[in-house]
Amino acid sequence: GTNSLSKAVELAEKNGITEIFLREGVYNEEGLQVTINFSLSIIGESREHCVVIGGLNINGNADNVSVNVSNLTIRDSKKRGVYGYNHCSVHLHNVSIENSGRQGVVVCDSKYNTMKNCNVSNSHLSGLAVSDGGLLTLVGNYTTIQNNCKSGRNDCYGIRRYDPSSSIHIVSNLTIEQICKNNGGGGNYDGNDNYEIIDLQEAMSFQLFNVNINRGGVYVAGSQRNTMSNCQVSNSKADGVFVQHGVVSMSNCQVSDSNKNGVFVSDRGVVTMTNCQVSVSKNNGVLVSDGKMTIDGDTTISGTQGDHHGLRTTTASSSIHIVSPLTTDKIFANHVRNKCLEMTINNNPLTNTIITAPAEIDTNESKVDQAIQKASNDPGDNTNENKYETESRETKTKETNDKKSEITTANNYKKYNLRF
Repeated sequence: GTNSLSKAVELAEKNGITEIFLREGVYNEEGLQVTINFSLSIIGESREHCVVIGGLNINGNADNVSVNVSNLTIRDSKKRGVYGYNHCSVHLHNVSIENSGRQGVVVCDSKYNTMKNCNVSNSHLSGLAVSDGGLLTLVGNYTTIQNNCKSGRNDCYGIRRYDPSSSIHIVSNLTIEQICKNNGGGGNYDGNDNYEIIDLQEAMSFQLFNVNINRGGVYVAGSQRNTMSNCQVSNSKADGVFVQHGVVSMSNCQVSDSNKNGVFVSDRGVVTMTNCQVSVSKNNGVLVSDGKMTIDGDTTISGTQGDHHGLRTTTASSSIHIVSPLTTDKIFANHVRNKCLEMTINNNPLTNTIITAPAEIDTNESKVDQAIQKASNDPGDNTNENKYETESRETKTKETNDKKSEITTANNYKKYNLRF
């Protein structure tokens, strides 16, 4: 019909359009899901009066698809209200998801997802769920998940995490009790060992000095000029410090007993550690995936567990710089497992001489970057494929910079408005 979101999406994909504007009205998809498999922004004229009868099925195609949805209501989907999977990025802002036939919002095998000032209500099953290494960040004082689990099933919750590799992050000015209310089934959230919530720092930039964070971690998404000095971060249920597309300088900090990596740098993040100690991480001490780490001073890394490493890179676009005269021998002086003395890229060890670098981060391609490129025969990590939705299975996560537009598109995309 005239008010058809699915037809607008088809037209946008065909013509290379990356932004759809929906005027006030009802967009009746008869409860079916609208499939989106390319980067797109959908902007409603108003949350209260711009209503989609159906759901969104967002397939990342393992190709960094990013979908932004804002200022509308998604209602009466026969399946999930919003389903993001296969390495997509889903960003919901000022959106209501109501009366979904299954879960309200599901994130599966997709790590860069945010919900800001959104409401999820009256879902038949769980209100919000993450699985298969999914990561979803909840932001905004007006975010609520309430009155879900209408089926009454005790394995449904307001918020549910299906497996230990998945995470739900809640920005530090929010609490789980504030977000989740009056959910049926098993309750507001799954409180057993398969569920985690992490307090995050949300800021354009921050300075942490003499701060002790116990049973939590620090998460930086997109903000610049951040510093941590004389801080202790311990017993995080995920990564101790997670920097995604941001810049952090750490000095005289201790990161210990992290349930995942001690320090994880990803998505073009940049971190400098000086005189820091990273210890007893269940995964890697320092993991860099598409980012850059510089290590200086009397920094040590010890106590990495399992088949993991003290220092590890995973992609050809990752690099670790060790500032002379510091060496890996000094960094791992107290390490008890020889395997963890290795620094790897795609499981190919790099030698100490390759990772010695100048005292300043060079924006040009360094010897480290060249060595990493040479060492890697694999352009990236292509694991966890073919793990997505089938009808027979139950379901399986950036608030980056408030100065940016809430709805963004890549600079090289064409941008138009479709008005209905």
